[in-house]
Amino acid sequence: VGQQLIMGIRPEHIFNEPEVLAKMPDSQIETTVKVFEMLGDDALLYFDYAGADLTAKTNMKYVVKVGERGRFALDMDQTHFFDKNSEETIVN
Repeated sequence: VGQQLIMGIRPEHIFNEPEVLAKMPDSQIETTVKVFEMLGDDALLYFDYAGADLTAKTNMKYVVKVGERGRFALDMDQTHFFDKNSEETIVN
């Protein structure tokens, strides 16, 4: 109680595909894409939200261009929490 936590989530657990967004309405964020990195059929989209840097791995057909706003869903079952001071795992 009262301790500060760091939340971690892998890029493959952040989604912007319409069918996934429809299934995860309670874990969505909207933000502006800062960097786009093409990886063949996939892409990494870099953005920040509430002061945290995040990366989403998405299929090229769902890419949000740099400077555009996009909606993303975080799979909260795949998050990891760490103590901010000790960096020890709290929940994963």
